[in-house]
Amino acid sequence: MKGIVINRVDSHSQPAYPVAIAWLGLIVLYGGLMGIGFIFQFLPPILPAVIADLGISHGQAGLMVSLFALPGILLSIPAGWAVDRFGERLAGSFGLALMGVATLGLARADSFEVILAMRTLSGVGSLVGVVSLQRMTVRLFEGRALGLPMGISSSAIPAGIVVV
Repeated sequence: MKGIVINRVDSHSQPAYPVAIAWLGLIVLYGGLMGIGFIFQFLPPILPAVIADLGISHGQAGLMVSLFALPGILLSIPAGWAVDRFGERLAGSFGLALMGVATLGLARADSFEVILAMRTLSGVGSLVGVVSLQRMTVRLFEGRALGLPMGISSSAIPAGIVVV
């Protein structure tokens, strides 16, 4: 069995939070990550109605859907820096709030350009939220086995997509 590494928790690090608080925190984080999945996927199921209502092309509709993910490609490193600089609680709260406010703005938008801007801002907020909530998961379970909590939190966005 030479060469096989058994993953063990470092015996020198102490858990930062009691186990009950860590798991309760993970439940709350799961809700936030699921919300990101909801916001990401709520548009495609109603896209035919949106196309008809706005009188836009399929290409424009595709742009509207894709702009949510674009910040994840372009801004992941700055989002990680912001989480390190301002802390995961502040950055995560800001990100989820931005995502929510931009989504409400999307619902109230009166032009296609505003819709595109709100969808992009919603994507920026979700990106900061994802980075922050992942970091919070790691911090909650610091000093403990991390695979199961990370696996659980990683299922939240896909679960939100499926539920919506």
